[in-house]
Amino acid sequence: MGERKRLSRWYFGGLGSAGAACCTHPLDLLKVHLQTQQEGKLSLLRLTVNIVKQQGVLALYNGLSASLLRQLTYSTTRFGILRG
Repeated sequence: MGERKRLSRWYFGGLGSAGAACCTHPLDLLKVHLQTQQEGKLSLLRLTVNIVKQQGVLALYNGLSASLLRQLTYSTTRFGILRG
């Protein structure tokens, strides 16, 4: 059998990390809001409803660009170094 050279796809790890950030970012945003709320103690559900009512659904993704930048630089680099 002929040996086939395998192409290293280390960058898939960085792309996977970015995809995961898109899914978990709203939860992280809500966690920070819960930890830093000053007035009263709202439940997670009530806080989510308040944010969506006041700012819209896309407000749950505020700051996503920073999370993606981190994942696409740090995680991709880490996977490249470990794979290389």
